[in-house]
Amino acid sequence: MSSRRASSRSLRDDSGRANDDARNEAVTGGFEDPSEPASRLPRGPRWPIRRPRPTLAPMKLLLIHAVVAALLTTPFAAAQTLDRVAPAVADPGDTVRLEGTNLGSVNRVRFTAVVGGFVGQWTIEVLPTSVTANEVVVLVPTFNSFTPPGATPPGQLVGTVEVVAGGQTSNAVDLGYLESTFGDVRTLGVPGSDPLGVAPRIEFGLAGGAPVAGNATFRPRLVDSLAGAVSVLAVGAPLAPPFPQLGNAEVVVNFALPLFYFFGVTPLPPAHHDASVALPLSPSLAGVSLAMQWVTIDPATFASAISDALVATL
Repeated sequence: MSSRRASSRSLRDDSGRANDDARNEAVTGGFEDPSEPASRLPRGPRWPIRRPRPTLAPMKLLLIHAVVAALLTTPFAAAQTLDRVAPAVADPGDTVRLEGTNLGSVNRVRFTAVVGGFVGQWTIEVLPTSVTANEVVVLVPTFNSFTPPGATPPGQLVGTVEVVAGGQTSNAVDLGYLESTFGDVRTLGVPGSDPLGVAPRIEFGLAGGAPVAGNATFRPRLVDSLAGAVSVLAVGAPLAPPFPQLGNAEVVVNFALPLFYFFGVTPLPPAHHDASVALPLSPSLAGVSLAMQWVTIDPATFASAISDALVATL
Protein backbone atom coordinates (compact mmCIF):
# COMPACT_ATOMS: atom_id res chain seq x y z
CA MET A 1 0.00 0.00 0.00
CA SER A 2 2.73 2.37 0.97
CA SER A 3 4.68 1.52 -2.17
CA ARG A 4 1.64 2.42 -4.33
CA ARG A 5 1.37 5.77 -2.54
CA ALA A 6 5.04 6.52 -3.13
CA SER A 7 4.75 5.55 -6.78
CA SER A 8 1.68 7.81 -7.19
CA ARG A 9 3.48 10.71 -5.50
CA SER A 10 6.47 10.19 -7.80
CA LEU A 11 4.25 10.33 -10.87
CA ARG A 12 2.63 13.54 -9.66
CA ASP A 13 6.06 15.09 -8.95
CA ASP A 14 7.32 14.16 -12.41
CA SER A 15 4.18 15.57 -14.03
CA GLY A 16 4.47 18.84 -12.05
CA ARG A 17 8.14 19.17 -12.91
CA ALA A 18 7.36 18.69 -16.59
CA ASN A 19 4.73 21.42 -16.43
CA ASP A 20 7.21 23.76 -14.73
CA ASP A 21 9.81 23.05 -17.39
CA ALA A 22 7.34 23.86 -20.14
CA ARG A 23 6.44 27.16 -18.49
CA ASN A 24 10.12 28.11 -18.02
CA GLU A 25 10.90 27.25 -21.63
CA ALA A 26 8.06 29.48 -22.84
CA VAL A 27 9.47 32.39 -20.82
CA THR A 28 13.23 31.95 -21.46
CA GLY A 29 13.08 30.66 -25.02
CA GLY A 30 15.25 27.71 -24.15
CA PHE A 31 18.30 29.72 -23.07
CA GLU A 32 20.14 28.68 -19.98
CA ASP A 33 20.37 31.15 -17.14
CA PRO A 34 23.82 30.83 -15.55
CA SER A 35 22.44 32.16 -12.27
CA GLU A 36 20.21 29.10 -11.89
CA PRO A 37 21.47 25.76 -10.60
CA ALA A 38 21.89 23.15 -13.28
CA SER A 39 19.21 21.00 -11.64
CA ARG A 40 16.61 23.77 -12.15
CA LEU A 41 17.47 24.70 -15.76
CA PRO A 42 14.76 23.89 -18.30
CA ARG A 43 15.47 21.15 -20.77
CA GLY A 44 13.96 22.83 -23.83
CA PRO A 45 15.46 23.68 -27.23
CA ARG A 46 18.61 25.89 -27.22
CA TRP A 47 18.15 27.96 -30.39
CA PRO A 48 17.00 31.64 -30.10
CA ILE A 49 13.41 32.54 -30.69
CA ARG A 50 13.01 35.04 -33.56
CA ARG A 51 11.26 38.19 -32.49
CA PRO A 52 9.79 40.70 -34.96
CA ARG A 53 12.09 43.69 -35.70
CA PRO A 54 10.76 47.17 -34.89
CA THR A 55 9.54 48.98 -37.99
CA LEU A 56 8.74 52.65 -38.70
CA ALA A 57 5.17 53.59 -39.30
CA PRO A 58 4.38 54.17 -43.01
CA MET A 59 3.72 57.89 -42.44
CA LYS A 60 7.13 58.33 -40.80
CA LEU A 61 8.80 56.64 -43.75
CA LEU A 62 6.99 58.92 -46.18
CA LEU A 63 8.06 61.97 -44.17
CA ILE A 64 11.73 60.90 -44.19
CA HIS A 65 11.66 60.29 -47.95
CA ALA A 66 10.08 63.72 -48.52
CA VAL A 67 12.76 65.48 -46.47
CA VAL A 68 15.60 63.68 -48.26
CA ALA A 69 14.08 64.47 -51.66
CA ALA A 70 13.75 68.15 -50.74
CA LEU A 71 17.39 68.33 -49.67
CA LEU A 72 18.53 66.70 -52.89
CA THR A 73 16.45 68.90 -55.18
CA THR A 74 16.86 72.29 -53.41
CA PRO A 75 19.80 74.21 -54.92
CA PHE A 76 22.38 75.60 -52.53
CA ALA A 77 22.70 79.40 -52.40
CA ALA A 78 25.61 80.59 -54.50
CA ALA A 79 28.44 82.27 -52.64
CA GLN A 80 28.72 86.04 -52.72
CA THR A 81 31.62 87.38 -54.79
CA LEU A 82 33.01 90.91 -54.70
CA ASP A 83 34.78 92.37 -57.73
CA ARG A 84 35.68 95.82 -56.43
CA VAL A 85 34.75 98.68 -54.14
CA ALA A 86 34.22 102.13 -55.65
CA PRO A 87 35.74 104.44 -54.74
CA ALA A 88 38.73 102.48 -53.43
CA VAL A 89 39.58 105.10 -50.77
CA ALA A 90 37.12 106.72 -48.39
CA ASP A 91 36.71 108.85 -45.30
CA PRO A 92 34.35 107.91 -42.46
CA GLY A 93 30.80 108.67 -43.58
CA ASP A 94 31.60 108.38 -47.29
CA THR A 95 29.34 106.23 -49.44
CA VAL A 96 31.03 103.35 -51.22
CA ARG A 97 29.61 100.87 -53.69
CA LEU A 98 30.52 97.18 -53.57
CA GLU A 99 30.16 95.47 -56.94
CA GLY A 100 29.95 91.73 -57.46
CA THR A 101 27.61 88.78 -58.00
CA ASN A 102 24.95 87.01 -55.91
CA LEU A 103 24.71 89.96 -53.52
CA GLY A 104 20.92 90.06 -53.21
CA SER A 105 20.82 88.37 -49.79
CA VAL A 106 23.57 90.48 -48.17
CA ASN A 107 22.51 91.85 -44.79
CA ARG A 108 25.81 93.05 -43.30
CA VAL A 109 29.05 94.65 -44.49
CA ARG A 110 32.28 93.91 -42.62
CA PHE A 111 35.04 96.54 -42.54
CA THR A 112 38.48 95.53 -41.27
CA ALA A 113 41.30 98.03 -40.71
CA VAL A 114 44.89 97.68 -39.52
CA VAL A 115 44.73 100.27 -36.73
CA GLY A 116 48.18 99.55 -35.26
CA GLY A 117 49.32 99.54 -31.65
CA PHE A 118 48.46 96.66 -29.35
CA VAL A 119 45.01 96.33 -30.98
CA GLY A 120 46.40 95.40 -34.39
CA GLN A 121 43.28 94.84 -36.48
CA TRP A 122 39.80 96.15 -35.82
CA THR A 123 36.59 94.96 -37.45
CA ILE A 124 33.24 96.74 -37.61
CA GLU A 125 30.03 95.40 -39.16
CA VAL A 126 27.35 97.78 -40.42
CA LEU A 127 24.04 97.50 -42.22
CA PRO A 128 23.98 98.35 -45.93
CA THR A 129 21.87 101.25 -47.16
CA SER A 130 20.78 99.42 -50.33
CA VAL A 131 21.24 95.95 -51.82
CA THR A 132 20.74 94.51 -55.31
CA ALA A 133 21.97 91.33 -56.96
CA ASN A 134 25.14 93.05 -58.19
CA GLU A 135 25.63 96.03 -55.89
CA VAL A 136 25.72 96.88 -52.20
CA VAL A 137 25.83 100.53 -51.09
CA VAL A 138 27.08 101.31 -47.59
CA LEU A 139 28.52 104.11 -45.46
CA VAL A 140 32.12 103.71 -44.27
CA PRO A 141 32.20 103.60 -40.45
CA THR A 142 34.45 105.50 -38.05
CA PHE A 143 36.97 103.28 -36.24
CA ASN A 144 38.28 105.80 -33.66
CA SER A 145 41.12 103.39 -32.93
CA PHE A 146 43.93 104.20 -35.40
CA THR A 147 47.24 104.85 -33.70
CA PRO A 148 48.84 108.24 -34.48
CA PRO A 149 51.80 108.55 -36.87
CA GLY A 150 55.01 107.22 -35.38
CA ALA A 151 53.30 104.56 -33.26
CA THR A 152 54.78 101.07 -33.10
CA PRO A 153 53.42 99.23 -34.95
CA PRO A 154 51.73 101.95 -37.02
CA GLY A 155 48.26 101.86 -38.52
CA GLN A 156 47.99 101.21 -42.24
CA LEU A 157 46.06 102.85 -45.05
CA VAL A 158 44.94 99.65 -46.72
CA GLY A 159 42.36 97.43 -45.08
CA THR A 160 39.59 95.23 -46.42
CA VAL A 161 35.83 95.07 -46.80
CA GLU A 162 33.58 92.05 -47.32
CA VAL A 163 29.88 91.27 -47.28
CA VAL A 164 27.96 88.79 -45.15
CA ALA A 165 24.74 86.98 -46.07
CA GLY A 166 23.47 84.82 -43.24
CA GLY A 167 26.31 82.44 -42.49
CA GLN A 168 28.18 83.08 -45.74
CA THR A 169 31.01 85.60 -46.10
CA SER A 170 32.32 86.85 -49.43
CA ASN A 171 35.90 87.33 -50.48
CA ALA A 172 37.56 90.48 -49.18
CA VAL A 173 38.59 93.42 -51.37
CA ASP A 174 41.01 96.20 -50.47
CA LEU A 175 39.77 99.56 -49.23
CA GLY A 176 41.89 102.59 -48.31
CA TYR A 177 40.84 104.04 -44.95
CA LEU A 178 41.69 107.76 -45.04
CA GLU A 179 40.97 107.93 -41.31
CA SER A 180 44.44 106.42 -40.88
CA THR A 181 46.04 109.64 -42.24
CA PHE A 182 44.65 111.80 -39.40
CA GLY A 183 43.41 114.49 -41.81
CA ASP A 184 46.45 114.62 -44.08
CA VAL A 185 44.34 113.10 -46.89
CA ARG A 186 40.60 113.76 -47.06
CA THR A 187 37.68 113.62 -49.44
CA LEU A 188 35.78 116.92 -49.52
CA GLY A 189 32.87 118.38 -51.43
CA VAL A 190 29.76 116.90 -53.02
CA PRO A 191 30.00 115.36 -56.49
CA GLY A 192 27.59 116.46 -59.19
CA SER A 193 25.77 113.82 -61.20
CA ASP A 194 25.95 113.49 -64.98
CA PRO A 195 22.83 113.53 -67.25
CA LEU A 196 22.30 109.83 -66.46
CA GLY A 197 22.26 110.52 -62.73
CA VAL A 198 25.66 108.94 -62.00
CA ALA A 199 27.97 111.01 -59.80
CA PRO A 200 31.68 110.65 -60.61
CA ARG A 201 34.00 110.04 -57.67
CA ILE A 202 37.71 110.50 -57.07
CA GLU A 203 40.07 107.88 -55.68
CA PHE A 204 43.70 106.87 -56.09
CA GLY A 205 45.38 103.58 -56.89
CA LEU A 206 46.28 101.81 -53.66
CA ALA A 207 49.22 100.08 -55.35
CA GLY A 208 50.76 103.48 -56.16
CA GLY A 209 50.52 104.71 -52.59
CA ALA A 210 49.02 107.76 -50.90
CA PRO A 211 49.63 111.37 -51.97
CA VAL A 212 52.78 112.30 -50.07
CA ALA A 213 55.78 114.36 -51.14
CA GLY A 214 58.31 112.23 -52.97
CA ASN A 215 55.82 109.58 -54.13
CA ALA A 216 56.66 109.16 -57.82
CA THR A 217 53.98 106.47 -58.35
CA PHE A 218 50.92 108.36 -57.11
CA ARG A 219 47.99 107.88 -59.50
CA PRO A 220 44.63 109.68 -59.03
CA ARG A 221 41.69 107.87 -60.57
CA LEU A 222 38.16 108.72 -61.65
CA VAL A 223 35.28 106.38 -60.88
CA ASP A 224 32.06 106.31 -62.93
CA SER A 225 32.51 108.94 -65.58
CA LEU A 226 29.99 109.28 -68.40
CA ALA A 227 30.72 106.76 -71.16
CA GLY A 228 32.76 108.44 -73.90
CA ALA A 229 33.28 111.62 -71.90
CA VAL A 230 36.58 113.51 -71.79
CA SER A 231 38.01 113.41 -68.27
CA VAL A 232 40.19 116.22 -66.94
CA LEU A 233 41.88 116.33 -63.51
CA ALA A 234 42.24 119.82 -62.04
CA VAL A 235 45.00 120.19 -59.43
CA GLY A 236 45.50 123.35 -57.41
CA ALA A 237 45.12 124.98 -54.02
CA PRO A 238 42.03 124.02 -51.98
CA LEU A 239 39.24 126.43 -51.12
CA ALA A 240 38.00 126.80 -47.58
CA PRO A 241 34.43 125.70 -46.83
CA PRO A 242 31.67 126.52 -47.46
CA PHE A 243 32.41 125.49 -51.03
CA PRO A 244 30.77 127.28 -53.96
CA GLN A 245 28.17 125.42 -56.02
CA LEU A 246 28.48 124.67 -59.72
CA GLY A 247 25.30 122.98 -60.87
CA ASN A 248 24.67 120.25 -58.32
CA ALA A 249 28.36 119.90 -57.37
CA GLU A 250 30.63 121.66 -54.90
CA VAL A 251 33.88 123.16 -56.22
CA VAL A 252 36.83 122.54 -53.88
CA VAL A 253 39.75 123.51 -56.15
CA ASN A 254 40.50 127.23 -56.19
CA PHE A 255 40.20 128.07 -59.89
CA ALA A 256 41.28 131.67 -59.20
CA LEU A 257 44.85 130.50 -58.52
CA PRO A 258 47.28 128.76 -60.88
CA LEU A 259 46.07 125.29 -61.82
CA PHE A 260 47.39 122.19 -63.50
CA TYR A 261 45.19 120.16 -65.82
CA PHE A 262 45.72 116.52 -66.70
CA PHE A 263 43.68 114.52 -69.19
CA GLY A 264 42.52 111.19 -67.91
CA VAL A 265 43.81 108.10 -69.71
CA THR A 266 43.73 104.31 -69.49
CA PRO A 267 40.17 103.26 -68.70
CA LEU A 268 40.11 100.87 -65.72
CA PRO A 269 38.38 98.84 -67.13
CA PRO A 270 36.27 100.26 -70.00
CA ALA A 271 33.06 98.73 -68.61
CA HIS A 272 33.34 100.95 -65.54
CA HIS A 273 34.14 104.14 -67.51
CA ASP A 274 36.98 104.89 -65.13
CA ALA A 275 40.11 106.90 -65.91
CA SER A 276 43.42 107.62 -64.23
CA VAL A 277 46.50 109.79 -64.63
CA ALA A 278 50.06 109.51 -63.37
CA LEU A 279 50.89 112.37 -60.99
CA PRO A 280 54.40 112.04 -59.53
CA LEU A 281 54.82 114.23 -56.46
CA SER A 282 58.18 115.94 -56.03
CA PRO A 283 59.88 115.93 -52.62
CA SER A 284 59.95 119.73 -52.88
CA LEU A 285 56.17 119.74 -52.36
CA ALA A 286 56.52 118.73 -48.71
CA GLY A 287 54.06 120.68 -46.58
CA VAL A 288 52.02 121.93 -49.55
CA SER A 289 48.23 121.37 -49.60
CA LEU A 290 46.80 120.24 -52.92
CA ALA A 291 43.21 119.72 -54.04
CA MET A 292 42.38 117.38 -56.91
CA GLN A 293 38.99 117.24 -58.62
CA TRP A 294 37.81 115.56 -61.82
CA VAL A 295 35.68 117.27 -64.49
CA THR A 296 34.03 115.17 -67.20
CA ILE A 297 32.61 116.60 -70.44
CA ASP A 298 30.49 114.78 -72.99
CA PRO A 299 31.84 115.85 -76.42
CA ALA A 300 28.49 115.16 -78.07
CA THR A 301 26.24 117.18 -75.75
CA PHE A 302 28.82 119.18 -73.77
CA ALA A 303 27.12 117.98 -70.60
CA SER A 304 29.55 118.00 -67.69
CA ALA A 305 29.87 116.50 -64.24
CA ILE A 306 32.27 117.19 -61.37
CA SER A 307 33.58 114.68 -58.86
CA ASP A 308 34.20 115.20 -55.19
CA ALA A 309 37.73 116.36 -54.31
CA LEU A 310 40.77 114.75 -52.77
CA VAL A 311 42.68 117.20 -50.56
CA ALA A 312 46.13 116.23 -49.31
CA THR A 313 48.78 117.89 -47.19
CA LEU A 314 51.97 116.53 -48.70
